[in-house]
Amino acid sequence: MICVPKSPRRLFYKWTTWGVEIEYPSDIPTPIPVITVNSVQVTLPPTVPGYFQFYVSQPYEPNRWPTPQPAINNYLLANFYSHQVPTFYTIPRWGGAYPHCHVRITTYNQWGQPYTWRGQAGVAYTCGSLWMIGGGTQAWRCDLLVGSDRIINPAVNTACPTWRLAGGICPPDTITCGDECMPCDSLVASIQALMV
Repeated sequence: MICVPKSPRRLFYKWTTWGVEIEYPSDIPTPIPVITVNSVQVTLPPTVPGYFQFYVSQPYEPNRWPTPQPAINNYLLANFYSHQVPTFYTIPRWGGAYPHCHVRITTYNQWGQPYTWRGQAGVAYTCGSLWMIGGGTQAWRCDLLVGSDRIINPAVNTACPTWRLAGGICPPDTITCGDECMPCDSLVASIQALMV
């Protein structure tokens, strides 16, 4: 008896309720893989040009003249306008009794030219304490998972995609036999041959 295959099983999905339906590029096999949605938190790049604030901590310096310097956490050091995301780092300061660092912040003008700011003269900062506000922000993205294949949503902070399966059925005048289809006339002929 000759069997014929079922029609290809296809997956169609939409990112929004009003959006265009997109066809998954491959046939969906049998058994059908798990198809679900999955939300992940992603970091969005900062908006540029824009303002960026830089904070540091200053160490306690008991021998500072004319008065000791108290420890200061999250001190607003500088506020810069930059056309690209600034780069920043600290450089160890040699000498002295305390592990201090100097600050380097590089911003960019509208032509992409860098400007490096080197901190305040005579002021030391706690190494590794420099941080920036105005960087990337967090958002949720809801992707579609087809088995282990992740289809990445092009938008963030939106509803999860919807999906449907189509196909995977037997053509007319056939019946389902596992993952294939048997023509009804062949089946009838086979049964009649057994009855003779």
